Amino acid sequence: MDLERAAMVGQKTEKELAAKGLAIRASGLRDSLRLLLLPTTPVDALEDEQIASQGLALAQAIMDLRAVRAEIAVINRHLGA
Repeated sequence: MDLERAAMVGQKTEKELAAKGLAIRASGLRDSLRLLLLPTTPVDALEDEQIASQGLALAQAIMDLRAVRAEIAVINRHLGA
């Protein structure tokens, strides 16, 4: 039983590190998009392909982050945390 618990704690730690990385990535993409979408930028000057690409990357990072957090929640329930 102790080996199982240790393995789960190890999985949780790995997933927490992955979640931190995804949160940092999402934060960077959000900030980058904000700069690309400054209200003072003329609409004709917007970089549509870059905005679309970063928007999709941000959406994927958020979905991945939510999935990892859900996995952490499952592990926590099994650990009784």
